[in-house]
Amino acid sequence: MSRDVLTEIKRLAGTAFDETKVGLFLNELHPGSNLSVPDPWYGPEEGYAEVYDSINKTCQLILEKYK
Repeated sequence: MSRDVLTEIKRLAGTAFDETKVGLFLNELHPGSNLSVPDPWYGPEEGYAEVYDSINKTCQLILEKYK
């Protein structure tokens, strides 16, 4: 997930939040980096392709890891 989603989940879960059950999406691609998925909305059109590429690569790694 992205950092803003993680923050909202922590807020909603309160004391029931379990850090071991969640992780930032891009840590699969860049372990330990704690990067958030960039939001290309306010940038140039090329930003969408870059975000798509990162998401696609991360999904491929997750599929390989858990198949």
